[in-house]
Amino acid sequence: MHISVLNIVLNAILAVQIVIIVFLSLEMLFTDRNKLRELLQFIDKKYEERLLFERAEEIYKKKGKDKKSILVKLDKLIYNSNIRKTFKFMSSELFIFIDILLALAAAFAIYMMLSSVTFSLIAFFAVIIFSYAFLRELARINFDKIDNNIMPFVNALKSSAKIKNSILYMMEESTKSLKEPLKTHNKEFVMEVKRGVPMEKAFENYINKVENIRLKNILKNLYICSMNNADYLKLLDKTKVVIRKYYEEKERRKKKVQTGQAGIIAIIVISLVIIHGLTGITPDFYTKLRYSTIGQMIIAYIVGVIIFAIYKCITLKDFNY
Repeated sequence: MHISVLNIVLNAILAVQIVIIVFLSLEMLFTDRNKLRELLQFIDKKYEERLLFERAEEIYKKKGKDKKSILVKLDKLIYNSNIRKTFKFMSSELFIFIDILLALAAAFAIYMMLSSVTFSLIAFFAVIIFSYAFLRELARINFDKIDNNIMPFVNALKSSAKIKNSILYMMEESTKSLKEPLKTHNKEFVMEVKRGVPMEKAFENYINKVENIRLKNILKNLYICSMNNADYLKLLDKTKVVIRKYYEEKERRKKKVQTGQAGIIAIIVISLVIIHGLTGITPDFYTKLRYSTIGQMIIAYIVGVIIFAIYKCITLKDFNY
């Protein structure tokens, strides 16, 4: 009884100390707004430099030749997720910092409630995995926005090409019927060309902005046509056939993914039902699991499998060939 009271007192003191430290740290940052802004601008500058360097590497070096660092991979994911439109200074460093802070807060909260290091570690890694999965899901949603807008883009280009066989006119006119983020990319392309940026450079910038392989190929073909004064209508007719076949394959892939996701969810539900069913066979089943070392290890394994299964449910939807 004395040990239990002592643990509660020590945990309470630790909680108060952590709250005070976090409060003082945040107060120091936010009282001096200029220093905070300078720090965010410094981090943002580093992010931009890495992104530009990576784009240059993709242009002048073979893909997959060098292993990319975690920061570079995360930079690309943040860019593709379009999260910076909402959080202006979001970068890999800031994302990792916030992620670890949230993970520590979750781990500490679980430890205060359950007094278990094992469960705290589960909470810590769960927050990190789910936050990364959330970022990937945002990137996929942004990817689909572009992917689903390719056929309207091709149709708009074709309609404009019938009026005037000029790439600048076609791109400018097609912008009116596009949705974000493709609309912004098109506007930027038109503005660059009008400001005097060479056509090759403007197309190169556009291609580097998008992760979609089909759109990259369409833009490359449009650039080749523009350099040779070719007939855009013939190119766009062939492009429509290719994109239509891709959409058909994507729909088949979507159905398979949904089947796979349903299978994973079914396995998780059945596993939980089986575990719950064991309470009828073994008295105080949950108590034994929670307060014994082996029990906590079993729970950690089960929760780990569930977290991995949920993560796979999210990432199964990735599709870019």
